[in-house]
Amino acid sequence: MMQNPELGWNLSPSPNSTPRPWIVIGLGNPLLGDDGVGWRIVERAAQRYNASPHSYPQADFECLSLGGLSLMERLVGYRKAIIVDSITTGKQPEGTLLSFSLEDLPALASSYTRSSHDTTLPEAIQVGRMMGAPLPDFITILAVEARRVYEFSEELTPAVAAAIPRAEQMILDLLVEEAAHDLA
Repeated sequence: MMQNPELGWNLSPSPNSTPRPWIVIGLGNPLLGDDGVGWRIVERAAQRYNASPHSYPQADFECLSLGGLSLMERLVGYRKAIIVDSITTGKQPEGTLLSFSLEDLPALASSYTRSSHDTTLPEAIQVGRMMGAPLPDFITILAVEARRVYEFSEELTPAVAAAIPRAEQMILDLLVEEAAHDLA
């Protein structure tokens, strides 16, 4: 059990808990234009999932505005994770849907997710694993290329909004594909 009562953290699930299969997390801020696309995608995927939950493996859906160590702590106790967010690479047209593993994230966002008060998600996962936290072995990142992520607005640009149905379907397909792979 990895805990430090003095610091108030506990990275281990309760002794009676079993690892939960999936968590799907939408990241961003829905008040900052295209930065809210992760929330919109996950909200829609959750609606479809909840309409026919027996068609998919067990999964939890959440929308969060955090990163680094806080996000790593939220992943504790899950076997697999899908993280959905906006990304600004400048290399793709707005609205392009990108999918990659956690290991590929630093090449796309090395300074994007780093500050002196936190760390990147890959570094946070590494720290968590070194501390013995039960973290997902499988983490997929779905990201939508966006430019307008710092402008106060609840509206998405048309190109980014157009990516939502494709991303929603990718999440549900990934759940089904990985569940079939687990049974094989």
